[in-house]
Amino acid sequence: MRWLKLVVISLLGIGLLGLVYDATTRPAYAGPTTERFNGTTFTSISYEEKKAADLLKWRMNRRPGPWEHRATRQASGLVDRENDNLRITLVNHSTLLIQIAGVNVLTDPVWSNSVGPFGRFGPSRFREPGIRFEDLPPIDAVFVSHSHYDHMDLPTLRRLFERDRPRFIVGLGNSDNLAKVGIGNVIELDWWQRVSLSESLDLTMTPAQHWSKRTVLDTNRTLWGSFVLRQNHQAVVFFAGDTGYGKHFEDIHNRLGRVKVALMPIGAYLPRWFMQGNHLSPAEALKASAELRSDVMIPMHFGTFALGDDGQDEPLVDLLAAYRPITNELTADKPGTLSLRVIDNGQTAVISQAMNNQE
Repeated sequence: MRWLKLVVISLLGIGLLGLVYDATTRPAYAGPTTERFNGTTFTSISYEEKKAADLLKWRMNRRPGPWEHRATRQASGLVDRENDNLRITLVNHSTLLIQIAGVNVLTDPVWSNSVGPFGRFGPSRFREPGIRFEDLPPIDAVFVSHSHYDHMDLPTLRRLFERDRPRFIVGLGNSDNLAKVGIGNVIELDWWQRVSLSESLDLTMTPAQHWSKRTVLDTNRTLWGSFVLRQNHQAVVFFAGDTGYGKHFEDIHNRLGRVKVALMPIGAYLPRWFMQGNHLSPAEALKASAELRSDVMIPMHFGTFALGDDGQDEPLVDLLAAYRPITNELTADKPGTLSLRVIDNGQTAVISQAMNNQE
């Protein structure tokens, strides 16, 4: 009988190897090859992926700044829908509630206590969400920038699907991740593709310098990106998701025009030798906002989850220190002024609908 056990073990091993091979060779997205898709994986604009040795070097030499658990004053009395103004509420991290023209939109929703597999493993929160999930108004659309756990929180997305049945707008290949937990009504977009949200609103997926991964087997098998929300063909909100600095900000402006409000990540930027390729520093976030010709920049992606070596308050300190020098550099090539609006978890920025149509 020993030979039979060996045969069974061998067959199981062959089957497991087959599953691994299938998982590593079968792309989540099956489409024609393009400049950024080679038939199996996507490539970023100019970011060179870090190797395992780089990750080990960082982990072995970490000097993280201080973090502490802090209370959050959760929003109360939220309007159900907003028709007259643009309202942007920071929930936490990269989760923002955008209310405009009677439509409620969420970006990268995260209500889990930890950003990792099953909503249990991975970095845990130091701040509570600024809105209780139960207090959310009805959500019409959800933008998910990429598959990293701190941006694609499947337990939260499933709760939203079960409660409101919103449209989920994701990059190519990401519908598979949502389908695995029973989420439907998903729209996949490539960079520069557009979808209508209402009679006056549309959304364009735009480039980002980043990458995607949820397991050891799916690196860069789904597309990442940023989003531009337009009202009556005017760019109103730019949501960066996660991105490093690059020429794509100028490209977005050149193709879609001046952006009224830029939602920019400023956290998880240290150490720079490791983070620079795919995470903006606070100064770079300001520079990118200027290149988008934004009227207002609202920072995000800081203060809730400790993901880099920057401390809890370091991103805002560096942002405020860089603000005046960066804005003083605005020239005739980048006309206008850039206002900085810092809001805390649970706070809302109300922005006039008066649009600046200057290109």
